[in-house]
Amino acid sequence: SVQINNAYKTIRLLRIEEPEKKASAEITIGEESRSVVEGQTIDLDKAGNKMTIEKIDKNSVTYGSVCDGKTTSPSLSRQSLTAGASGTTI
Repeated sequence: SVQINNAYKTIRLLRIEEPEKKASAEITIGEESRSVVEGQTIDLDKAGNKMTIEKIDKNSVTYGSVCDGKTTSPSLSRQSLTAGASGTTI
């Protein structure tokens, strides 16, 4: 409850709606520039290496990468990029 003009009012969340448009970002992988959206999975090569854009916010992109997609238990790595910064080797 909050007090407004000497009276208490209850504030309640009724629903949350998905935004009509997903957050997007422009990234480069090597020399290739790509526009990506939150939740998108990108094939990095033909060997099964992939990355998933997990979260895009005002200043950063968080992504998860699966390396060597041929193995039965691929290694999973999560990293974040900030605007203008370079990532580490996957």
